[in-house]
Amino acid sequence: MTQKTLSLPVEVYERLRHMKSQDESYGDLVMRLINEHEKKAQGMPIESFAGALSEEDSDDWGDIEKILYQKRFFSENRAVRLDDK
Repeated sequence: MTQKTLSLPVEVYERLRHMKSQDESYGDLVMRLINEHEKKAQGMPIESFAGALSEEDSDDWGDIEKILYQKRFFSENRAVRLDDK
């Protein structure tokens, strides 16, 4: 396996050192962080948002629902053009 040497600012090294578990190499740590980042980039399941709105937010739900409805049903991607054949 090929290895590369990286230069890191001391602050970055210290933060990584605190994140690393005892049985984990720095390579393993970086790979774990990359995997976690890729998971987040793929999007969160909708179930993770359950209960996110508080009682105080409930007044805003009508506005949120209206915006979602408009974006979902009136987007250009869903428009049906009857004049195209």
